[in-house]
Amino acid sequence: MDVSGWTNQQRMRFPDWCFPEKQVISAYRSNNVPDTKTYGISEIALPDPICLWEVGWLILCEDVALFRFKIGLRDTVPTNEAEMNECQEILPYFGEPQTGPNYICGGPATRLSFIIPVRKSMVTGGKKLIVANENYGGVARFAAWMLVSGLPTSMAGWMAHNK
Repeated sequence: MDVSGWTNQQRMRFPDWCFPEKQVISAYRSNNVPDTKTYGISEIALPDPICLWEVGWLILCEDVALFRFKIGLRDTVPTNEAEMNECQEILPYFGEPQTGPNYICGGPATRLSFIIPVRKSMVTGGKKLIVANENYGGVARFAAWMLVSGLPTSMAGWMAHNK
């Protein structure tokens, strides 16, 4: 049975093993110039719609007192804060509230990885993952990733496997 016409919320009710293969999409940005912002973009676009399984990031710092970053979805790499604020939010209500995606703060930790399990559907419009790295001194390297898959489109395999 074709379920591609079902709503995203209906298709999210399927068991995990009914979803297509998962894929990691990531973006990286290094910033070694104090009081500046740099922007990065993933190499490939996200499928549309997606199941977002998890969001994570890795911070590698050297002599950094503080830095902040943002993650979002957009078609092209931003060139300024106004364009970054136009990004589609991935984690609404997480971090320091801002216009557009919220800031997530990093401190003097030299290495930090963070993973948030999510499992939610998102309409991405085929956009790419965007990262913004705002540095206040030292060297701040930041990589963010999303573990995603498409949504189920057919029940036939699920029903046959469930016998």
